Amino acid sequence: FFSQMYSKFILLVLSFVIIGAVASRNVGEWNFVGKPTSDEVIPISVGLKIRNADWLKNTVEEVSDPRHPNWRNFVTKDELKRKTAPLPIHVQTVTNFLTERGMISHELYPTGDFMMTYWKISDIEKLLQISMSQFVHQSKGNIIHRSLDEYVIPSDISAHVDIFGMVNEFPDGHLSTRTSKSNKYVRGVSDSSSYTGTCNSVMNWGYPASSDTDIYSQVQLVCCDGQFTTNLTSPCYGTDPLIGFATNVRSQKTQVLVATEFTEYSTIKDSCYLDGESITCAINFTPYTQLEPNEDYIISVAGIFGDGAEGVNSNFPTPLVTSPFVTPQLLNQFYGIPTRFSRMYPITGATGNSQSVAEFGGQYYSPSDLSYFFGNMSLPQTTAILAGNDVNNATIPGDEATLDIEWQMAISTEIDTYFWSVKIGYLLEWAQQLLSATTTPLVNSISYGGNESNSPLSYKNRCDQEFQKLAAIGVSVVVSSGDAGATNIGHGSESCDLLEPQYPAASPYVTSVSATFFSPSDVPMCSISYYGKPVHCSDVHMGEIAVSADDGMDWTTGGGFSSYAPQPSWQSDAVQEYFTNHQDLLPPSTMFNSTNRGYPDVSAIGHNLMLILRDEMDIGDGTSASAPIFSSVLSLLNQYLLSMGEAPIGFANPLLYLAAQTNPTAFYDVTVGGNNCGDVLHPPYIACCDNGYQSATGWDPVTGLGTPRFDSLLASVSVLVQQQKQLLAKMN
Repeated sequence: FFSQMYSKFILLVLSFVIIGAVASRNVGEWNFVGKPTSDEVIPISVGLKIRNADWLKNTVEEVSDPRHPNWRNFVTKDELKRKTAPLPIHVQTVTNFLTERGMISHELYPTGDFMMTYWKISDIEKLLQISMSQFVHQSKGNIIHRSLDEYVIPSDISAHVDIFGMVNEFPDGHLSTRTSKSNKYVRGVSDSSSYTGTCNSVMNWGYPASSDTDIYSQVQLVCCDGQFTTNLTSPCYGTDPLIGFATNVRSQKTQVLVATEFTEYSTIKDSCYLDGESITCAINFTPYTQLEPNEDYIISVAGIFGDGAEGVNSNFPTPLVTSPFVTPQLLNQFYGIPTRFSRMYPITGATGNSQSVAEFGGQYYSPSDLSYFFGNMSLPQTTAILAGNDVNNATIPGDEATLDIEWQMAISTEIDTYFWSVKIGYLLEWAQQLLSATTTPLVNSISYGGNESNSPLSYKNRCDQEFQKLAAIGVSVVVSSGDAGATNIGHGSESCDLLEPQYPAASPYVTSVSATFFSPSDVPMCSISYYGKPVHCSDVHMGEIAVSADDGMDWTTGGGFSSYAPQPSWQSDAVQEYFTNHQDLLPPSTMFNSTNRGYPDVSAIGHNLMLILRDEMDIGDGTSASAPIFSSVLSLLNQYLLSMGEAPIGFANPLLYLAAQTNPTAFYDVTVGGNNCGDVLHPPYIACCDNGYQSATGWDPVTGLGTPRFDSLLASVSVLVQQQKQLLAKMN
């Protein structure tokens, strides 16, 4: 008996060890699957070392600085290649070496410093001294091959090879686009203090949404026995069948119950669907009640089952704010963007204007959705241009790609827009595609990102070098700052222990964009209590505050300081001013490096953006909305410059910081909000952490310089162009 028990104990311990070992191999949103077959063929990118790296860095600094005579005096792709591409003999040395060791095929990109190669698993493992594994994405289901072993570049080619791509780095997911089609759930907060029933149903929550007068939410069904159900005709059949939902809405300010409803399942059954685990239904919590705009409300739901059984009341984890839906016209009004700006400044020269959104991991859009969106928004019909090495599948449009393309094209109307879809690889491969293309879009928006720590330093450094090359030829890269606050809790971080800067958001060669939402409580005074109640600021005035889970949202905009990139000179004055004036708003100094790159740079609206997805109206949230919106602002500035025969902006950050310094009206200063919270609807479902950053006057690591005011920003650009002309005239 003792021997049997001991054997069972050992097996139990071993099972925990194995499960723990597998879990420890998960990286971000990628779950370890197992070992691939040795003869499976996979792609591996090879970045060759460039020449004249110092020249490249200095060139970028000069062509990006509005006070330098070479501002916007960009190099051509041919000149860039002549200066930076490795010598042909070195390329041949690497090619011969790799071929001798099993490389099946390769393609040398037009840049001359990058190859896409193909290998059997066994051969690449031997070459780089690694062990490859398969990983599957938690939500997308796509499989990649990566190694958790740090690879070793063979000494024979180490003088010529900078990096092997698609080996150690893990592609980051699209930053959360919250639409009613998104399947993310959080366990409801059980309100069982006075519950005496026998039904153990606690409904789960999907993405909520609100207008300025109503609140809605997805609810995932849980039966009285605590189990899921997949019977759409009669949910929970076999136990106590579901009859409907009892919903409550309570004012956060007054704690008064303002709406209580019963929604019968039969009346909403047609809009319910199987989500892969159970049934999800979209419920209007205020069908007969009009809520107060710009107020926080607490919502709850309980299942009503047969024989009068009632489930436990389930509260959504955070209060939700009523906020207006956003149209392009509303955004243009607030940001001072003229309608159809491109028609006011037509381009007659050979160099046309262009922009793009980058998509990875099988994100596609529907041209019919885009056309329907333009029609319903009273915008001119414009067709997107397909680019990249993936084929758009319009039959399965993604909410992420749809939000990106619709809102970039909605603000910068009638500008050539590329839908750049990358099938193989991530940032490194995407940048090389742009550099190798016949036509490279002048402004490019990326709504993807993850923890800096998920990518090796060598990978981040090489990506930054690719961003430098794009800047040298006059191309802008705009990136979302993150959707889970300073800690990234809920987006790859499992605890509040660390502040997790994001990449590529914290790269010193991109423009990083945070998210705001419209609110009358945009001054700190509106957040205090008066006679025991929160102050109500009049909504006659409307401003913007940072998106945060403790300000009526279920997610939090990202920002902080890089752990690897030094602070660039163009932002040092703005960052130092924040440290000088707002020491009391900082987290412990041991949690971040104050001498490194601070992000975000700017902000834009990222909440309640209307869109068309799969032929229906929907609402999108996220810095994945803010980035394409701000990229459109840069495209409009380019439109003005190109129409005047001037070169485009290129890397925008030195211009943006100088504009904010010399013309304070160029940006709306967001002074309310913080990023100590995270993403409520992702594991570990922690709403807020103790540490993060706070918005303040001037630049801050929550909303950057603020949101653009286009007319003033355009005026700043015009003045700086004239000043450069005067400078060049004096020099000549």
